[in-house]
Amino acid sequence: MRTSISRPVRVVSLAAAALFFAAQSQAECKSNILECLAEQTLKEVLRGNEMLFDINKMLIEMNDRIRFLFPLLNSDLFPLPTGPTTPIGTEYCMLSDGDHDGILDHLQVRVANDGTVRAGASDTLVRFDVVVGGIRQTHDEVVPTPSIAGGQATDVDVPFPATCFMVKENRGNCLFTIEVDQSQAVSERIEYNNTVNGTCLGIK
Repeated sequence: MRTSISRPVRVVSLAAAALFFAAQSQAECKSNILECLAEQTLKEVLRGNEMLFDINKMLIEMNDRIRFLFPLLNSDLFPLPTGPTTPIGTEYCMLSDGDHDGILDHLQVRVANDGTVRAGASDTLVRFDVVVGGIRQTHDEVVPTPSIAGGQATDVDVPFPATCFMVKENRGNCLFTIEVDQSQAVSERIEYNNTVNGTCLGIK
């Protein structure tokens, strides 16, 4: 019997103590209302900071997911080799009759889009190694490149400079550098594959 009575008495005592301290706290709050308001405000600020931290963490996670998926949903332009496989360096040398005069006096550049979305219109730069007035220098040709769907390619024709095959140091060969999307008009998944070097062998 003693055991069964002591437990409810103890519970009542704890409840009474809780009510007492709550009443005392309320009384103190009434007497020090500014301190209570400051304390409550601080608690709300801390609670708000915790919520902002959770939101910020969620946004960071979402941003990481977007950054992971975004490259997969983008264009990727690059020069596609269409020339001979040997010797090395000639795989980007494809001659064409760009002006339809029956003479193969143009370099045909195949621009491919290895991305998953259509690439907008851009331009293709070919920088030729030439000689002018006996001095070796470079000559740039920039040609417009139309929009290319994902997984597709298009050809652009670039005229050879007259002295490209006359550079003494190149032994009668024409050296050039191809750079697709040279003005960076297209947002691409990969940028470092836009530029390649090539050689067209001269007639010896």
